[in-house]
Amino acid sequence: MSEYLIRQINQLRFSISDFHNGKLDFNSFIRRMEMIGTVIGGGFWEDCLFPLILDLEIINSELIDKSRNIDSEENKQINSILDKLEEVLIHEEDSLLCKDRRSD
Repeated sequence: MSEYLIRQINQLRFSISDFHNGKLDFNSFIRRMEMIGTVIGGGFWEDCLFPLILDLEIINSELIDKSRNIDSEENKQINSILDKLEEVLIHEEDSLLCKDRRSD
């Protein structure tokens, strides 16, 4: 199970990178994160990841409702949330790798 979750964590990280590099617009990025989240499921998604993704969804919803692009303040908020998300992903991946090493 650890390897599977690590692969999903890597997919989340690739998605963050794709967004930062302009390969995904914000709405597509959010949709991809949600899809990966449905694959991850469970407590890690619900407790650790979903609250951060929800914060991004709120920003995205406002952008869609007002048919506009990300402004500088929203960009700061998005980057702050993505930094937190990256910290969570790194911590979880490290934890999973330690568990795998102990079980060998």
